[in-house]
Amino acid sequence: SEADKTKLQTEGRACLTINQIKPRVDALSGYQRQNRMDTKFLPVEEGDLAIADIITKLVKNIVESSNVMHEESAAFEDTLITGRGNLSVYVDHVNSLEGDIRIKKDNWEDVFYGAHDTVDGSDCEFVVKHKWYSKAKLQEMYPEHIDKLHASFRYFEAKGRSRKTGSDDEYVN
Repeated sequence: SEADKTKLQTEGRACLTINQIKPRVDALSGYQRQNRMDTKFLPVEEGDLAIADIITKLVKNIVESSNVMHEESAAFEDTLITGRGNLSVYVDHVNSLEGDIRIKKDNWEDVFYGAHDTVDGSDCEFVVKHKWYSKAKLQEMYPEHIDKLHASFRYFEAKGRSRKTGSDDEYVN
């Protein structure tokens, strides 16, 4: 605490903080990385065996092409530190018109959960994911809607809801 620091400084003693949590987080994170398990789909009935094998191979391909091991480990560390980690599944149309399924970690601060009573959130009615964009980035992304963007920024500025950084760049959620 600040009082402890002040007391130590007045006594001419060094202030030393020993982080006892970080080694535990590192150990659990390492354990997760070294003990990964592959996803395997099992058939419900005998006729489902071929389908289960195909789905298992498809998921393995998605996992490998999305660098899921890294994303999953980062989300696991978020869970250890903050109590929640988030992965998003989305369709990426950058390299293919048909789209590729991708999985990525979302920042834990950018995801809000509706009320829920279960630990796993299975009774949660909604999840909201948001992201802050600069005015310049939004204009770059949506040049055809510049008038609407300017109107939105004026509205949020009037309401005092814009977020500013150290620069003159304004952000909207």
